[in-house]
Amino acid sequence: MGCHSPPPEQQFILAPCTPLDIPSMIAIYLSAFSTDPLSAATFPRDAIPPSEFNRWLTNRFQRTFTQPEIRTFKIVDTTTGEMCALARWAFPYEFSHGELQKKEEERKIKEALKAKGEDDSWPLGANLPICHAKFGGIDAARSKHCSPSSDYAIQLLCVSPDYQRKGLGGMLLRHGLEMTDREGKRAYIEATARGKVVYERLGFEVVDLVEVDLRTWGGEGVERNWIMIREPKKVIE
Repeated sequence: MGCHSPPPEQQFILAPCTPLDIPSMIAIYLSAFSTDPLSAATFPRDAIPPSEFNRWLTNRFQRTFTQPEIRTFKIVDTTTGEMCALARWAFPYEFSHGELQKKEEERKIKEALKAKGEDDSWPLGANLPICHAKFGGIDAARSKHCSPSSDYAIQLLCVSPDYQRKGLGGMLLRHGLEMTDREGKRAYIEATARGKVVYERLGFEVVDLVEVDLRTWGGEGVERNWIMIREPKKVIE
């Protein structure tokens, strides 16, 4: 008798990420965005050595494990033990006065660095003007449309190219959306053109648009992120 692959519900399992997963998280992030035009313009691979990219992403992912509102989930292929997708969510969280004060102090430090043409938020070699245009626009949209104390926000969704078109992104999203529906909370996401269609099928609706004209910096075309909100669905017991 021949060998048969396990059904998808047995082949792929969903679990929380831990700090030990950071190397695999970095590998998935880099592979998932390797052909994205805006990522290539923001973080030019010929200007950022792999060691610097790894340093930056390691610090960035490590920091998420210290943030009380952040939860990161992974999908693992049980036939190989390989992580093949991840999603980072910001859960609704009521920040204390001290936490808000610390965030404001960090914001002021970053603004002071920007004024001097420096910004340690990004890897050395990053195109800072495009970083500020892209992420500044997204941050403004998130502040306008997403309430940290009452909304869920999908901050990052990555699927390894080797595992795309297997429904893993939907699996990660539905896991979080089941929570939003049970709690009667909204979900927020920033969508690329490719992701927008998927999110619309799950009930997200466009509420805003962030555009970055890469021609300003010698690139090609206008890259877009659609700001999308999903209202909670009624749960039938």
